[in-house]
Amino acid sequence: MRMDMRAELESLLEEYRGLPSLLDRVRTEVAGVSATARSSDGCVTVTVSSRGELASLHIDESALRRLDAATLTAHIMQAAVAAAADARRRIGAVVSDALPAGFAGAIRADGTIDVASLLPRRPIDARPVGDEL
Repeated sequence: MRMDMRAELESLLEEYRGLPSLLDRVRTEVAGVSATARSSDGCVTVTVSSRGELASLHIDESALRRLDAATLTAHIMQAAVAAAADARRRIGAVVSDALPAGFAGAIRADGTIDVASLLPRRPIDARPVGDEL
């Protein structure tokens, strides 16, 4: 039994030592994420960075002639929201792939983190092993 515990501790230490390189890889991958989306009519194309910042905006020239300002604004917003949602999903996938198996489910389909799923289900589950009530 003692050897099993030693092997488990060594495995945990090795995993711990690998964390800096894992975090660097995740940071690099997340920073490289961008997403592009088009408005429903295709007249507007928006690209956002991993931070959701507008990286590029293309408006078809014909849209400038045929759409009023409010409609064009709505198309830009539609594309920007879709691109930002896609960027969050992509970032969520990167982070989910880096998490241990038991934690990967904390990343929702939209890329956001379900913090509640990371917490113990019952307060007693958070007690350190060996503590008595």
